[in-house]
Amino acid sequence: LIAAPMAGMEWLPSPGVERPDIFTLVDLIADSRCDHIVAGPSLVRQLAMVARRLPSDALVSVKAIYCTGAALPRDAVVTVYERFRTPVINYYG
Repeated sequence: LIAAPMAGMEWLPSPGVERPDIFTLVDLIADSRCDHIVAGPSLVRQLAMVARRLPSDALVSVKAIYCTGAALPRDAVVTVYERFRTPVINYYG
């Protein structure tokens, strides 16, 4: 937790709702205009599941999603890239 802030990264605050969903999180990402996301595979899988329900520019400010914590299905990575043009960098293991 020390390295990220020292590298100039900022943390997004919790959306402030009891049970935020993927749409709330995408809105928070868009509003904050963050350019890099570090997340577990569940975020990428959820983005892939709802990709058609989100505008293709929903992640326009995001240069890359860095994914770690577990194996990541290739089809989810492909779906996210094809819909949002946001590369997913899997650095698990």
